[in-house]
Amino acid sequence: MRITLCIPEDYSYVDDHYFLATMNVQIVSLCSHSLDEPLDTRRLLGHGSLPLISIMRRGSPLLRCHGYGIIRAIDLEKKLFYLITPTPSTELSKVTIFARGTDIMVPQMLLESQPAGNVPYLSRPALATKSGIISDLYNGLKNIKTGRREYFPATS
Repeated sequence: MRITLCIPEDYSYVDDHYFLATMNVQIVSLCSHSLDEPLDTRRLLGHGSLPLISIMRRGSPLLRCHGYGIIRAIDLEKKLFYLITPTPSTELSKVTIFARGTDIMVPQMLLESQPAGNVPYLSRPALATKSGIISDLYNGLKNIKTGRREYFPATS
C-alpha cells in the first residue's frame, strides 16, 4: 500500500491491530505533501506491505488537499482501499495521503437510507482461514462469544 494514513494526535492511542478498522467507513481528506518537509512516519505493525502512519501534531508539515472521500472498505489481502469520491482522476493520481480529521462523521443518512445490497462496507466472513499478518489485523474484528450473560428482572 503506497498510501500514508495521517491521523490527529487524539487517535495515536489506537493499537496497530485495530488501526485499519478505525479508518473503515470514514471521511478522509485526499492529500499530498511537499518532499521538502518530510512527514514523521512509521510502518503499520512494522510490516513493509502495510501503509505508513503519520501522527499530525502542531508543527507538522502542511498537506495539500485535492478533495475528500469516504473509505468504503479496506481489502487487506489485495492491499486496496475502496474510496467513494467526486474528485477527478487527474487529482486522484496526485494523492499519497488519506488524512482523517477529528469529529468528522459519515452522515447517518448515507449509512441508513441505502438498499441493503449497496451498503458501503466490505466484510469477509471466512476469517478463520487467514494466516500471518492479515490474520493479526482481522483478529481484532472477530466476534467473541462468552458464556457470561446478564439477566434483568421484568419490571411492572
